[in-house]
Amino acid sequence: DGLFDEGWSARDIAIVTTNHRHPVQVERQQQGRDAYWDSYWDDSDIFYSHVKSFKGLERPVVIVAIDGWQRPELAREYLYVALSRARDLLIVCGSASDLEAAGGPALVRAVRQH
Repeated sequence: DGLFDEGWSARDIAIVTTNHRHPVQVERQQQGRDAYWDSYWDDSDIFYSHVKSFKGLERPVVIVAIDGWQRPELAREYLYVALSRARDLLIVCGSASDLEAAGGPALVRAVRQH
């Protein structure tokens, strides 16, 4: 709600997860591959994705929901992809331990400062 209060619209926002797919993503994917990807271009709603699917895509606002790592050996790569998708505003949500496991203590300090 705070993002909407600041003037962002739903079409500006993507929520990207690092382990489990968001329930909205699961629901949209059940409607078929084309329907799911059509939702990326839909101007009326937030786009939901797993970091693996969001590689190469972007949005003005990206909320990264760090909910563990599907493949811990690729955590650093997934984290890089997730953190580099926002054009204007990046919001990182999750435990410091999951963030540190992928990016180290310096990244945790940097995220906490902003």
